[in-house]
Amino acid sequence: MKTKLGLLATSALAALMFAGCGDETTQVIGTRTVAELDKSEVCTIGDMVVNLADNMIYVCDGARQWTTMKGDAGEKGETGAKGDRGEKGDAGAKGDPGQQGEQGIPGVKGENGSSCTARVVAEGVEVSCGGIVLDTLTNGHDGAQGPQGEQGPQGVQGETGAQGPQGATGAQGIQGVKGEDGSSCTASPVTNGVEIYCGGQLVATILNGQDGAAGESCTLASINVNGVHGVEITCGAQKDTVMNGAQGIQGVQGEHGAPGAAGASCSGVSLGDTAVVISCGDVVVDTLYNGAQGEQGIQGIQGEAGQSCTGLAIDGVGIEISCGGVVVDTLRNGNNNVLFCGNVAYDSNVRFCDERDNKLYKWVTIGTQTWMAENLNFGTRVNNKVNSKVNNQGNATAESAQKYCYNDSTKYCDAYGGLYQWHTAMAFLQAYDSLPVVDGMIQSPHRGICPAGWHIPDSTEWATLKTWVDNDNGGEENDEGRSLKSVSGWSDGGNGTNEYGFNALPGGTAWYNGAANDVGTRAKWWATSAAINLAAERQDLGNDGSPRSKGLSIRCIKD
Repeated sequence: MKTKLGLLATSALAALMFAGCGDETTQVIGTRTVAELDKSEVCTIGDMVVNLADNMIYVCDGARQWTTMKGDAGEKGETGAKGDRGEKGDAGAKGDPGQQGEQGIPGVKGENGSSCTARVVAEGVEVSCGGIVLDTLTNGHDGAQGPQGEQGPQGVQGETGAQGPQGATGAQGIQGVKGEDGSSCTASPVTNGVEIYCGGQLVATILNGQDGAAGESCTLASINVNGVHGVEITCGAQKDTVMNGAQGIQGVQGEHGAPGAAGASCSGVSLGDTAVVISCGDVVVDTLYNGAQGEQGIQGIQGEAGQSCTGLAIDGVGIEISCGGVVVDTLRNGNNNVLFCGNVAYDSNVRFCDERDNKLYKWVTIGTQTWMAENLNFGTRVNNKVNSKVNNQGNATAESAQKYCYNDSTKYCDAYGGLYQWHTAMAFLQAYDSLPVVDGMIQSPHRGICPAGWHIPDSTEWATLKTWVDNDNGGEENDEGRSLKSVSGWSDGGNGTNEYGFNALPGGTAWYNGAANDVGTRAKWWATSAAINLAAERQDLGNDGSPRSKGLSIRCIKD
């Protein structure tokens, strides 16, 4: 390829050098290189010398140019060995400018050179000049495939959002017509127990009892005592004998009993919207009156969209619980987290049981602290026009501890928890709502009316929660309320993200004089020495100056 292109280039160069002076050139047949001669040794300006020995024409026109004359092509000589590279000579002194030579005689005009083209072929690019293929530039081979990059790490799974609070139950309405048949319950065997489903919902798991101690094996042996057959039973060191009884005489057939009287059919007759009369035969046996219509229950706070969950039995392990395609727990055989609060099964990884009234509460760990994830709802409701009371802390019962419910309605306690005066929360006498506290009365931790193992948080513990959430949110101060609020239930656009499952609800406040305020706009909780406030229009936890006689919510913290 390089040799062919070199010959072509040399011929073209020779033709150009003559054409550049406007001279006509003859056809170039071929070229070869000879030793360069000094101009003064061969010709003078304007002369033309023919050197037959070298078959060359030297034309002197101010610049040395040469071309071969038309003749027979000689045989191709052998390629000589490559000579050693000579040392670089010193630069010569700049010579004086020479005189301008006379214009040379015009050369014969050469033929037009052939054009060259490049054509893409299967194996590469084909180069042709004057219709003659000079060379083919073949495609390079494909490089080896690079190694596969390492797979990136899987992203961290997000936490499962906390379940929204259950809406308050409305008061009982009027008795309706007979409802549809209730859903049946089924028992599904699982490893180490049985799961009880009612209406498609898992309501309880009954675990297999532990194996009893191995009993003694017994043997049977036929015996014959004085012609009477029997069996001798031996169990360990004890023996017993069971002999066949004598055959009894055939009994006398009894008389047929008299046929019974036909039973009367019963029917019900509706008396409009007031009652239903029940008659059996011709006798009215009862009248069922419709109950009075109950008041409408308040709308429950909409919970977050739940994910469907499934359970997969794993032999030798237990039940693997998945929600939304994510494994959230594994209930292991013989050592799982399913406990009972009264007769209700629960997962201790999510809830705990207040054994004083068998009420279940959600809990959540935030940073180094474990908090109740809902407000306390313990004690007996009293009208909020009287002062509540409680006996000594640690000894409170559902009957002795008293609470307010917003607007004196239990449906608000069911939705938001109870509202307590400070002395009730701390399990002090009512007088301490106005009297100074004696040193040593407030313990650390101070249980108050919290369940066993939990206590009323002090101001420092509330501050720790605030700081930890702020830091976890990138150090943005005074924005922790947004992450702690529930996702619904707050007015004026005050809903939060419930990022940590704390699920702060706007339960409002109650006064002993009967007033109730701020449901939907304020959440206020007691600390041991102050009150904490979270408002719809603000996104930070702040101290609150509520008097101790005011009814506020309680969030217990784990010891």
